[in-house]
Amino acid sequence: MTTAPVDFEAFPPKPERSIEELIREKRAEPLRSVEDFMEPGVFESDEEVDEFIAAVREWRNASLA
Repeated sequence: MTTAPVDFEAFPPKPERSIEELIREKRAEPLRSVEDFMEPGVFESDEEVDEFIAAVREWRNASLA
């Protein structure tokens, strides 16, 4: 089976949107607690959670210095 090459010019890129437009589009809401991160699918493993928490602590400590 052979496939024809894709004509990417037939699919123009979507225009860039501002962060405000993306937030409105996704109806995103601010995080209110750490539990908001515990939704299924946010992190793939407990190790990722631990790495995230360590990074946040590092960022906070760096901003205090």
